[in-house]
Amino acid sequence: MADVIGNPSGITETSRSYSALQGGRFNAPKSHGVLYCSEHPFIAALEVTYHTVVDALRRIRQVRQLEKEYTSAMNLQLATELDFLVAVFVLQTKAVRAHEPDATLRTLRELCDSLGYSRYTTSNFDEDFIFGNDYSLTHILAANALRERHDSIRVGTARLAGRLKYKNLVLLDGIGTTTVLPQYYLFRVTAKPGDKRHPHVLSLRRADTNKGATINLLLDNVPVRPTPRSRCVREYPNGGLRRIEESRQVVVQKFSLT
Repeated sequence: MADVIGNPSGITETSRSYSALQGGRFNAPKSHGVLYCSEHPFIAALEVTYHTVVDALRRIRQVRQLEKEYTSAMNLQLATELDFLVAVFVLQTKAVRAHEPDATLRTLRELCDSLGYSRYTTSNFDEDFIFGNDYSLTHILAANALRERHDSIRVGTARLAGRLKYKNLVLLDGIGTTTVLPQYYLFRVTAKPGDKRHPHVLSLRRADTNKGATINLLLDNVPVRPTPRSRCVREYPNGGLRRIEESRQVVVQKFSLT
């Protein structure tokens, strides 16, 4: 954290370069660099928590396949829970031309229609259509925002259900000066992995102050395919006489409060 505060311009440039190579929801790999931010520290921590947990669980599953060999050979017990810290830094910038694709459901439907997705914007269309684990559509949305010379994208979080007052802010090329302020929030996260039938169990609390309660959460597990319809699998359009091959299936992993 001292390196970030001591070299604020360096960390923003490094983050942009890294995102340009690796890609994300609103930028394809080896394309333009962006800064993924949020209007509220809790939402920012939740976004980081999701990716940290998903990446860690992938490695935990690999290790568990060899658990007996590890425990017998080394006489040790492998960890069954995750415990980590998330630091959220405060950035100062000026978004002059922010694009808000999900300002209303009608706005999002019209945008998707204009980009060639009208076959899916039927009666069951909702925000989850762009918030699934498949980033192909949001890459197109971001490219369209750049073409229209927007400097940022203000969009809801994919990880919490419902419309929230605070949103995420994706800072695109051309945003201008972005400054990291000497202020941060520190969150401690614990996570107990679920299984194919049970969600992951998490808790999140502020670690830099005694104020604030512990927030308990559940995170949807990725359904195993083929799978019956569940709350984390959306299908557009849904039902009718259309064949399953004509629909677009979207996997949506969300947090829910307990």
